Amino acid sequence: IHPERIPVRKITYVTKYSPKHPPANGDTVLIDQQEGSMSYGDGKWAGYEGDDLEVILDLGKPTKINRLIIHCLSQPNSWIFLPEAISVSAATTPGTFSPAASLRYGAPKDVQLIQKYSIPIKKVEAQYVKVKIKNTGRCPSWHSAPGEKAWLFVDEIYVE
Repeated sequence: IHPERIPVRKITYVTKYSPKHPPANGDTVLIDQQEGSMSYGDGKWAGYEGDDLEVILDLGKPTKINRLIIHCLSQPNSWIFLPEAISVSAATTPGTFSPAASLRYGAPKDVQLIQKYSIPIKKVEAQYVKVKIKNTGRCPSWHSAPGEKAWLFVDEIYVE
């Protein structure tokens, strides 16, 4: 484990990944410290077809959080795009979430890469962290399949 990383004790899926591309490690895929490759079929990615990703991370005890690092895949030829937005909320008790960070990104781009987002959090203390990653929803007008459901692929959410 990276020295600054805070272990996640439990992950709860508010929205579940698609069964069309099930991750090899099941529900631990986003917190198993195993980074995916450029191949979305390598079993290390959680894929969402047209849907947003929303999870709640349980750190086990109130912990100071400085940032989240989230890895997303972009492969437009496979209808996989980077997220439109990422929002983070934090709580010391379940159900009492307060906004901690929110970032918006531009329109989908025609790039092939693994994007590592670093999301600064203003020194919040929390046991629970809610992460919502907004799928672009539909393939853009410039795409070979405009209007079809777009995929969002995420492989790791690190808490530091």
